[in-house]
Amino acid sequence: MLFKTILYTLIFFGLQMAHAQSKEKDKYTKEELQAFIKIYKYTLDNPFEPLVSMQKNASKVSITEARLTEIMQAQATGYDPKLTEKENAEMLRLKQLIEEDKKNYDKKLEQYIISQKLSVEKYQEIKKQYHKDSKFQEKVNKLAL
Repeated sequence: MLFKTILYTLIFFGLQMAHAQSKEKDKYTKEELQAFIKIYKYTLDNPFEPLVSMQKNASKVSITEARLTEIMQAQATGYDPKLTEKENAEMLRLKQLIEEDKKNYDKKLEQYIISQKLSVEKYQEIKKQYHKDSKFQEKVNKLAL
């Protein structure tokens, strides 16, 4: 008798979990998922690239390209590049220019998301689900075909 009770309890909770997962899969409309796919492809085709931003902005600071390369290599390998006060200020300025580019990129991406009739929050929610749930990812990928 105890065995049957445990078995029925497990079956009941199993059905509840299956029902909850079914609801989760239907949480987003087909239109929302198609908008997500379009936006996600856009982000893959147009990523923010800090290195490109750095190269673009390097001419706006007074550090030579050779010295900038030397500084970046030293930092990448864990060495202290021994910056002068002026170089330190210019590196900070370069960092701010890159951060400004990132803000502009984020603003353009936000506008693109909204133009696809999806809120930024909904896009982030779907993206999070897409990365953590392989079955959901399969479902979305099938829609993309």
